[in-house]
Amino acid sequence: MTSFFKFFQNFFFPISLASFLLVIRRYSSFVPDYYARYSHINL
Repeated sequence: MTSFFKFFQNFFFPISLASFLLVIRRYSSFVPDYYARYSHINL
């Protein structure tokens, strides 16, 4: 169980971290465009 957790930590953590950073980058690039497009509408 501990070796499986170490394998998970060594193998899946960089992948999940990279995908998380990719999602953050895409979200942070998406939000200003969305806000600039719909900022004239009073929410």
